[in-house]
Amino acid sequence: MIDEISSLPIDLHVAGPTHGGQIFPLTLLMRGLAPLHYGAKVVGETQFLVTSGYGFGPVPFRLGTRSEIWMITLTPSGAVAEPSS
Repeated sequence: MIDEISSLPIDLHVAGPTHGGQIFPLTLLMRGLAPLHYGAKVVGETQFLVTSGYGFGPVPFRLGTRSEIWMITLTPSGAVAEPSS
């Protein structure tokens, strides 16, 4: 759906969690199945962000990927974001 979404007037698409596959060897399977299974990618005018997630749930551990929480700062078009500490 990356091509379909990037053809729309969308600046940012945040998705996840994909768990990054969560447990090896599913981490390798995710890389083969999903064009963007984790991380950031710009397609056309749209920025895509996919997180692996926090790691809390029925299987609260990871093997071959990291748990994470992203903090995203949105700024108006043309503005410069202040670095956070």
